[in-house]
Amino acid sequence: MDEERIRRRAHEIWEREGCPEGRGDAHWEQARRELEGEEEVAAPAALDAAAAQPPAPGPVVRGKTTVRGRKKAPGSGEESGGAA
Repeated sequence: MDEERIRRRAHEIWEREGCPEGRGDAHWEQARRELEGEEEVAAPAALDAAAAQPPAPGPVVRGKTTVRGRKKAPGSGEESGGAA
């Protein structure tokens, strides 16, 4: 976890509590726990957002229907390109 983020959060907690003396360690621990909890909540949310994305479109097939990647010979029902 980023120590700079913890430091800023601990400072916010300190200010919110009226700038008391001698509680730096407690504020640091509280800030670390809060940020850790936010990360745990954010990770599943990011996974849910990714799962909600529509699937990427498949390849666009133009022309004749393909069989094992080869075009069918017109009207023959057979694959072109020789024996399979």
